[in-house]
Formats: sequence, C-alpha cells, structure tokens
Amino acid sequence: MGMTVWSLLEECTSQLAEPFRRSEIVGWFRRHYPEVNEATLAAHIQAATANAANRARNNALGARPPLLRRVDHGLYVRAAPAQPAAWVPAEANPPDRASTVADVILIGCVRTKRATACTAAELFASPLFEGRRRYAVCTGLPWYILSAKFGLLAPADVIGPYDVYLADQSPAYRKAWGEFVTAQIEQRHPDLRGVTIEVHAGAAYVEPLRAPLAARGAELTTPLEHLRQGEQLAWYSSRPQPRRATAGASMPAEPADPAASLAWALSEPAHAVAPRDLIARGPDGLQVPGLYSWWADAAGAADLSRGLGMLVAAGLIYAGQAGATRWPSGKRSGSTLWSRITTMHLAGAAEFSTFRRTLAAILSPVLAMSGEDDPQLSEWMSAHLRVIAVPVPDADQLGRIETAVLDRLDPPLNLQGRPPSPVRERLTGLRRNRATGHDLPPAGSPSQPAASPQREPSASQVEQQFHQAMVAIYETARRDLGYNATRFLQMISEHGGLAAARQLLWTDQPSDGFTTLWSHHRPDLTVEAHVLKDQHASLFTDDDRDQARRRLKLYGWEEAR
Repeated sequence: MGMTVWSLLEECTSQLAEPFRRSEIVGWFRRHYPEVNEATLAAHIQAATANAANRARNNALGARPPLLRRVDHGLYVRAAPAQPAAWVPAEANPPDRASTVADVILIGCVRTKRATACTAAELFASPLFEGRRRYAVCTGLPWYILSAKFGLLAPADVIGPYDVYLADQSPAYRKAWGEFVTAQIEQRHPDLRGVTIEVHAGAAYVEPLRAPLAARGAELTTPLEHLRQGEQLAWYSSRPQPRRATAGASMPAEPADPAASLAWALSEPAHAVAPRDLIARGPDGLQVPGLYSWWADAAGAADLSRGLGMLVAAGLIYAGQAGATRWPSGKRSGSTLWSRITTMHLAGAAEFSTFRRTLAAILSPVLAMSGEDDPQLSEWMSAHLRVIAVPVPDADQLGRIETAVLDRLDPPLNLQGRPPSPVRERLTGLRRNRATGHDLPPAGSPSQPAASPQREPSASQVEQQFHQAMVAIYETARRDLGYNATRFLQMISEHGGLAAARQLLWTDQPSDGFTTLWSHHRPDLTVEAHVLKDQHASLFTDDDRDQARRRLKLYGWEEAR
C-alpha cells in the first residue's frame, strides 16, 4: 500500500530533534519526497497540529489524533499521546474541604480543546483547566464547568469542540449568559439562599454571575482572583492529586509535579510583557522566588543571529530562576523575581547576571558596545525583549524544578546543564574569548593557521551564510533605501532564511519587497538575485534557480555571466 502524506509527516516528525522548525519539516520533505506539493504539506501540518486554530474546519484530516503541538511561531514538538486513564469520581478521593467553605464549585473553560467530542471534564486541554479540575474533584463537592456556548456543564456531559469565548461577546450576550447559567444552577440546587458558590474562572465569566446569584441570595466567592495565572498554576499544583482509574484498581495519589504547568506558563507567548510594562506594574507579587523566561522579537532575533553568525529564531531564548535555596549548604537566597529581572538583568549589573553576560558576548560587535554594563544593552533589551515571571513559593525545591522545566523548554541561549548544540558551542566560544580579550573567528571560518588547507564549507555552514545574507538584505534596505521590510524580517526569523527564500521564490506574484527594491533600482538586493549567487548554488534546485532567472528577466535584469 502506498504511503500517504499523513504517514510521511508522522515519519518525518518522529525523526526530527525537538523542538523543530516548520522549515525543517519542509526541508525533510524536499530531501526525501520532493514530489509532495508544498500546499498539500501545509494543509497536513495545519490539520496535524493539536493547538492550531480550526484544525478540523473544512479538513477531514483534523479529526485524526494530532501529530504536532506548536510551542512558538513556526516551532513545534511532537504531540503528547492521548491519556487513556479516566478520572475517578470525586467521592473516591478524600475530600479537601478543610480549606474551602463553599457548597458548589464552578470552573471556567479554556480556549484549547480536544478535536473530537468527549465529556466536558476532558474536552478542555490546558494546564490551567487541569489544575482547576483537579482541585474541584478533590473537594468532594458538586462541581460544574462554565461554558461560553453551553452555559453550565456537568463533568459527564458529552459535547463537541467549539470556538466561542465569552470575553469576545457583547455586553447583552454576557448578561443573558449570566442569567441562563444561574437558572441552570437553580435547576440542580433549587434553593440558593445562603449557598456559597466558589468560582475558579476569569473575570469575563465571573462578573455576569454576580448580580443574578446575589438576587437569589447566593454568595459568590473567587479565592484566586488576586493571583496571576502563574501563581494560580503553582497554587493548584500544591493541592492533593486525584487518583486515576486503572484496569480494576485505583492508584494512590502521586505528589504533584509542577514542571509541566510551569513550563507551559513560561512558554505561552500571550503571557510575555515588555520590560517597561513589568516595571510600571511594580513589584507586587514579584518579590518572591520563581522562574522567568525571556523572549526576543523578530528584529532582536535578527541581531542575535548576526552576532552569533547562526540562526536564532524569534521567541523564547532564555529561562532561569531567582531565589532558589543553595544546596548542599542550605543557604537561603535573598534574590527575588523583581530584583533579578529589574536590577541584575535590566539595570546593567552584568557581574550578577549570566543572561546579561551572554547577550553582551553576542551583541558587542552588533551594537559596538563598550562593555557588559553598556547602557546600549539595556536599551536593546527594553526595545526587543519581553519577559514572563512566574512565582514559585517553594525556594527549597526551586532548583530541582528549574532543571525539570529547562529540560522541557531547552532555550537556545541557556548553557549550564544543557545538551550541546552549534549555537551553544559558538556562544561558549564567544563568552570565553570575551573574558580573555580575544576575538573569535566568524562562524564557519577555519580555526587553523592561514597556511592550513581550506575545507569546503558544510551544508549547514552554507545555509547559515545564506541566512545571514537574508538578514543583510533587510539591514541594507533599511539603511540605504529607508525601506523597513518588517514582514520579510519576521519570515526569516520564524522560518530561517532558506525556507523564507523558497517561499517567496515560488509565489504566483513577486512580493511587495521585490517590487519595492526594483522601483529603487536595486534588484541586486532581491532574494532572487541571492538565489543565483554561486556560493548559494548548493541550496537550490535547478528549478529554483530557473524561477529566479525568469522573475528577474521579466523585470529587465539579466544575471551576470
């Protein structure tokens, strides 16, 4: 039986080292199955990605178990296998009523959902919902799920995936929704006078319930309302765990492992904030131990790529901890998330900041910096980086938790305890040579004396050189022509220069960037002109190069012979 594109995609993702870029998937198919149309492959990637928006809409493949999970723009890991274990009913677990005075628990739904119909308790898929559900089960109290579409759901109600978010609806819809949910609660609990209803949900779901519940004499409480999302995840992780059903027996509860929830909180782009916004909010909630992650925008990633001579994708680049107890001495740390981020990282105290020393080693030639504490670096960080801070109250376990989280995230600029990679090897050399005052040769240049025989550059080195040439197009156009090609820069930061070039090369019409460069009489700066350069020939097929020639000739530019 012939192989399908889906089975080939499954084979591809099983071979790639996580996390992998979309461009790596495309490259794998180009090498092994070039006959697969890229539009067909794109449709399969969309349908195979668990957290892709509308993955099943107009695409029957979306009903299959997912193969991928997107963790950043153009960056993927393999999807976790579906968890077959079912949750034991609440009465099978010791109630956790010592810390709650509620009579009913309501938990909010989340945007991420499984692709097929299942019980409401299992449809919603995120660490936050998992924590809410775990807590509700362990209280031993009646509990329900708040749904923007269905109102009140019992855990065993079977529904299909949907795409309705309450915060997106009109005030009239939200008001009617609150009355509807209250009526549903009243059906299950006829007399609400004096009943305490504890809600674990966002404000969009809480506020519409306040007035109708109060009108019926019920008391609404929101015990975690004052906590940020990362703090809520840590709180839920500290609660007792429900047992899972197995074949004929139930297992005792295991200690909570917060690494998965914390890794999710640190890797969710929507959580990242600009340094100036974090400082403006003040230290409230951050004068505690915890974990943080730093994110680079497209322009920042391009600067880092230029300094390293290697691709650094936009997104999460570094993560660490603040305030962990020092073992084996047991000495307590006085550091907090607030002091680590605002003083050590942003305020120029490179002596105490591994992250700042790393950035200085990479960006010194790019920014023409005078040293690690140069104010230019702080300005660059404020302009191009965002940060996520997640409190972790247990300082004694924070070091262990950090290791587990870094094993999951593996940010490219973290060195200590991380597996080797070309970027880390290059960065280690830059750090070492900056400390000794020596210059490191450019990436891909021979380290032997000049008299030594020159080796042909490897395929990866040629691709890195091409990526740098793509970054140089952006920089030259901005400097010489005043043309800021932000979309082009975003493409090469997300997918790499080679994948971006192939995508632009095979569009039906020339890109806006191509026509802009042509109008400025600079066709030499186009992607097509770079595709035809001899030093890049090994990266492209004859068809690729013929396509570049045709487009340039159509606009009156002949390839130099």
